[in-house]
Amino acid sequence: MATDSRHPSVLLALDISAALDTLDHYQILQRAADEFELCGGIHDWLKSYNSGRSSYMSMAGFYSPTIDSTTGVL
Repeated sequence: MATDSRHPSVLLALDISAALDTLDHYQILQRAADEFELCGGIHDWLKSYNSGRSSYMSMAGFYSPTIDSTTGVL
């Protein structure tokens, strides 16, 4: 809407996955709140984004068991 109205707008896109691959999800949320003062809707979004994640490996038609992901940002 801002662009259509010829108002300036900014898009900020961050790929933070590589930086956070080994951090525990709880630690990510704590640092986001404590050091970067992320709270409210942004904090809730980050929490929901990392909640309930799981992963598995597949090779030549074989699948590993699915495990819950508690580290990293998927």
